[in-house]
Amino acid sequence: MPGTPRFWVLLSGAVEALLGIGLIIPFLRKWSAKATAIFLVLIYPANLNMWINDLSLGDGTKLSPSGHLIRMLVQLTAIAVCLWIFRKSQTPENKAS
Repeated sequence: MPGTPRFWVLLSGAVEALLGIGLIIPFLRKWSAKATAIFLVLIYPANLNMWINDLSLGDGTKLSPSGHLIRMLVQLTAIAVCLWIFRKSQTPENKAS
């Protein structure tokens, strides 16, 4: 992929911030939850690459195998929560009923 690792970290951080804001705003919550779940699935290969190739974080520290496992479990939990929010969120059409 083009760009430096720093570019991708900053870009993904900006996307995460926007998706987080969308989860807070009621009329955006449902679709932000779905988009966040998709985003988390799409970025997981980068985390998996760090695990398989024992790459360090931006500050030079490395996660232990259990640290990578915890990271994976947290990410899977976040995906599940986002999908739950998506299913439970009311849209203006079904709020009236």
